[in-house]
Amino acid sequence: MYKRLFLIIVFILAAPLFCKAEGISLTLDEAVTIALRDNRAVLLKAEDVKKAKYGISEAQAALFPSLTAGAGWSDTRGLYDKDVGVYTAQAGVKQILYAGGKVVNAIKVSEYSYESAQAVLDQTKQDTVYMVTRSFYTLLLAQKAAELIKQCLRIRRNMRRLSERAIAGDRRRHQTRSISNRLSAACSRSMKRACARQKQRRRSCGISCIWMPA
Repeated sequence: MYKRLFLIIVFILAAPLFCKAEGISLTLDEAVTIALRDNRAVLLKAEDVKKAKYGISEAQAALFPSLTAGAGWSDTRGLYDKDVGVYTAQAGVKQILYAGGKVVNAIKVSEYSYESAQAVLDQTKQDTVYMVTRSFYTLLLAQKAAELIKQCLRIRRNMRRLSERAIAGDRRRHQTRSISNRLSAACSRSMKRACARQKQRRRSCGISCIWMPA
């Protein structure tokens, strides 16, 4: 658990470094534009829309007259005494007057296919925009989280330094107190010794005054 959390923190902290190294700087609109332009799913759905649009034109073509033309040439060489070449040509115009609603229904089916392909394309674009927007703001949140983690680490280092200084100050105060206590004890001992010497001197002076002859 802690290893995974540590790896996530390291990845978040290292992500801005890679982005800066590559020089990537995109706004949300630019990211969405690039995604809609280069996304494979969007491109495939756009081709499906074009195909459905061409299907409408193909179905509507049955309403117009069609022209057919043909030509041929045949040779009877070797079959008769005289070689005879025959040329044939024909042309025709065809116009559907009534087909039982088949043409109209084919056009409607093509239009429905076009609308369906367009709806799928719009949905794919919306999904792409949503994914890009979510990824964009996720990256922003990750960068903000990385900055907060850096600030927390910086504050933690400062607190550690302050605590180390406080501990060092307490040690110095303790040493100072111990030295002052030793000095006060030494001073008190020296004062006691001086008082004792003065008392001894006073006693010796009193004794000499008492035994001095008149």
